[in-house]
Amino acid sequence: MGKRLVMACLLIALAVTSLAGCGQKSAPPKAGEPAVPGAPAAPAATYTLRFGHDQMQETPHHEAAVKFKELVESRSGGKVKVELYPAMQLGKGREMIEGMQVGSVQGVALPTSNFSGFDMATSIPDVPFIFTSPAYARATIDGELGNAILKRLSSQGMVGAAWWESGFKCFTGNFPIRGPKDYKGKKIRVMGNPLLIAQYEAWGAGAIPIDFGELYNALQQKVVDGQENPLSTIVNMKFHEVQKYVTLSNHGWLPYIVAFSKKWLDTLPADLQQVVVTAAKEVSAFESAEIRRLEAEKYLPAVKKQGCEVIELTPEAVKEFRDSVVPVYKKFRDEILKDDEARALFDKFVEASKK
Repeated sequence: MGKRLVMACLLIALAVTSLAGCGQKSAPPKAGEPAVPGAPAAPAATYTLRFGHDQMQETPHHEAAVKFKELVESRSGGKVKVELYPAMQLGKGREMIEGMQVGSVQGVALPTSNFSGFDMATSIPDVPFIFTSPAYARATIDGELGNAILKRLSSQGMVGAAWWESGFKCFTGNFPIRGPKDYKGKKIRVMGNPLLIAQYEAWGAGAIPIDFGELYNALQQKVVDGQENPLSTIVNMKFHEVQKYVTLSNHGWLPYIVAFSKKWLDTLPADLQQVVVTAAKEVSAFESAEIRRLEAEKYLPAVKKQGCEVIELTPEAVKEFRDSVVPVYKKFRDEILKDDEARALFDKFVEASKK
């Protein structure tokens, strides 16, 4: 009986050794292949990009966002899924940007003034009369100077990718605006940006920061007497319904920064990072062209049809406005901008504008 037990143990040991040897010879499954023959392959990694902006769906901004989504999803082969959240569905501007910093929001398209609390250099393109035409604004902002501003966002946990826009701003009010003196004693809504506050204070107005989503009611209830925005925003947000006068001042360009969460973008392979950033840049040209087209074909006619009086500034009035903001330039450069690099960048913008 003892010999039989010893023999059985030897046979079991030999069988275990044989199986172990077979296991050592088998190669591990390749990436994407099933670990067990016949089992389905593991799905490729996918990434979700929650992209927010502050405009309504029926705007060039959202059309641009839709095109951005199409490009990213197509070029990534479906590996990056883009979810669009228009009309501040992800929160107010600052909330969306803070969400990007921690990675809960992956991308945004927002006015530069929303970024000013994180880096005041983003407000350089908001300086009144620094751009003289749409073509000049685009050429400057898409070049070396605009790229220098976007690069600064990396220190804030963001990747500045591209510039979109709303066009050139107009003055609106429940009073006519033909020169700087017309602002004396008036209450004007501004974005929470020290530069824009200084601009209206230079004209004798009280500058009152009001959130974009609350502006229609503030105008309707006469909490403020006027505001500034491009025609696209004035019409799409229906501000022309609660204002009597629209002045085609073209005093300031309103650029949008398209930025992504650095924390999120770093989780993507390099090729997919490139897909996302490149798509944002490519859509810029479409969005700008659409703004120009709709200003002429839709927005200005809508303002006139509503019954607003449309005012065009005389050359003398434009010069008066320009001269009146010279102190604003100095205050912005010397007091509002906080570092030498930003001041040097501002100087380059001003010098380019003179040329």
